[in-house]
Amino acid sequence: MPQSTNFYLAVPELIPEHAKLLDILPIVLETTNNLLDFPLTLPAKKFHQTLQKHLNTLNTSHSGFSKADCIYIGTKGNEDNDHAFNIIRSTDNLSLLMLSSALEAFNFIFKEAMQGGTTLDQTQWGRLIYALYALLKLFKSEQSHTHNPPLISPPVMENTQRDALQRWTKGHYVFMVFCQGLIIAINSFRNEVNAGNTAAARYYLGIATSIMWGVESSFRFTGDYTYSEYEKSVRPTLTPPIAPEDMSGLHWRDHEQLVKQLINTKKIFNQLPSELHESRDSFYEAMSASYDAHKFVCTQFVGDESPSLLMQSRNQISAADTLTNFKKSRLNTIHTKSTIS
Repeated sequence: MPQSTNFYLAVPELIPEHAKLLDILPIVLETTNNLLDFPLTLPAKKFHQTLQKHLNTLNTSHSGFSKADCIYIGTKGNEDNDHAFNIIRSTDNLSLLMLSSALEAFNFIFKEAMQGGTTLDQTQWGRLIYALYALLKLFKSEQSHTHNPPLISPPVMENTQRDALQRWTKGHYVFMVFCQGLIIAINSFRNEVNAGNTAAARYYLGIATSIMWGVESSFRFTGDYTYSEYEKSVRPTLTPPIAPEDMSGLHWRDHEQLVKQLINTKKIFNQLPSELHESRDSFYEAMSASYDAHKFVCTQFVGDESPSLLMQSRNQISAADTLTNFKKSRLNTIHTKSTIS
């Protein structure tokens, strides 16, 4: 999958058990504070300019990220996925790397949205931007967060030309960034529940909920183009010789690690004190909506009965049915309260 630049990401298995264990560099805290002070509801162009300014300052604060060695042992699928999307894994300072990855990903999203527009409505675009704010709060020691994203008008397009491949690849970047933020938030939530800190547990689960709603919107943006654009630009990159042999939607190591942490938290989710039931239900709703959005994008391009293009050589179950099964399994780690359709 040809691309012009590399995208640096942390190794998700090295994400700590609590946000408090992150080594927050001064430049990370300064950038975080500046961005959190910026009004969400200002026009997209102004927001993008501010984001770019802080990203440039962040980039000049270090000499670049180094490539980690020996991180793909026994994980050929992970390696192929990263290679296909020009993702480079690094073990440099985690807070700096995660912040840089988040701002780079959103820089891509804003550029593409302002050029070609988006079908996301004010609620969906607002959730996408608010998820970035929620992720940034993981770098702060103060705990102040409510899941109440504002309505934000999407960018006004400069023309009607959408770059389907850019949306596909950069949308995946945003998803990986969100997965890493979710890992930290869920780990922190689990530890605070175990410590009996109800307020702190609610705080981190609220952050996870806001990020998960961002996942829902990022899925929709990733597939925000026509079927003909998908066939022309995206589909050819999903099969050999362009796509590596073991490339698969199941092999994103960031998502794999998130699923692992959700499974590790299943017992806690299902034995929460009543004071946290409302927060759990909100997270459940956000995750359910995320799977629905993923299913919507898949059926838009492969239909209700066809298998995923990346999975058809391994599995003939339709993409829609595969995602429905995943949805049931993942939601059951949070709460076994209802039948999922």
